[in-house]
Amino acid sequence: MKKLFWGGLYLVMMTPVYAQHIEQIRAFASGDTILISYDLVGGSPSQSYKIRASCWDGIGKTELKSIQGLTVVKPGRNHQLKWRVLNDMEIGLVGDSITFTLAASEYNPPIGGWNDKSLTIEDRKAILIMDLTSQIDAYLNEVYNTAKLFRGYSDGAVTGQSALRNLDEQRKLLNAAYNTLLKNRRTFELTVQQLWKDETKTAIAETFFTTILDRMHREHILPLNDDVLPKMYDYNTFGNKAYRNKQLLKNIQTRAQVLTDPLLTHKIETARNDARNLYSVSLKQ
Repeated sequence: MKKLFWGGLYLVMMTPVYAQHIEQIRAFASGDTILISYDLVGGSPSQSYKIRASCWDGIGKTELKSIQGLTVVKPGRNHQLKWRVLNDMEIGLVGDSITFTLAASEYNPPIGGWNDKSLTIEDRKAILIMDLTSQIDAYLNEVYNTAKLFRGYSDGAVTGQSALRNLDEQRKLLNAAYNTLLKNRRTFELTVQQLWKDETKTAIAETFFTTILDRMHREHILPLNDDVLPKMYDYNTFGNKAYRNKQLLKNIQTRAQVLTDPLLTHKIETARNDARNLYSVSLKQ
């Protein structure tokens, strides 16, 4: 059985890269694992950075490959890495002066970055959640924008051709966001199953998609697009003829209000809360 030998940790590290740099590196041994804490300061708060780490034990340099924890992070305090020493070094650390070096470089995860096998499992999970968050937020934003336009028509603020043109453009944005989610839905579900290896979490993800994609789309978006919008076009097209009357407009506006009220009062916000719960509780465990 391998045993970890080390003669203490003496740290001399601060590696500036571009506008950000690493500070306050602390290392502690726990069994055959070394915990490395650090602060990543500077840089853009929205930019992700890839952390690389190496160790010098007085004999040679070793790249830390067997790392647990996030190596793709945003600027912040008290980040932590867990290094399984004996996975990367045959006899462990030997010497009185052990030096760790950390470096950060900008990292922009592509869509599907959770398949990058060079990242830790925690990184891949975080990137999956980031992509899922981004796509669901984009969809809910377009649902909100669409509901507001329909509601404007319902309130009588805009009822002309320009309103219809705006609605048509907004409907294209909503459909694009919906189709992106729909296209990636099964991939997300399978990846949750692969990364978490937990049927319970797979079921939670499937239920969430059903609530967000299927029910909201079926009960509100489709009726707005397939029922209300064609009647709005008819009303404007035949606006100068006998087809135009106050009751017809009232019926269209009432139907639009009935469909948009639940979206604007609670359904979109409920979906956002469910999404936050999915990310922070269900999948991050």
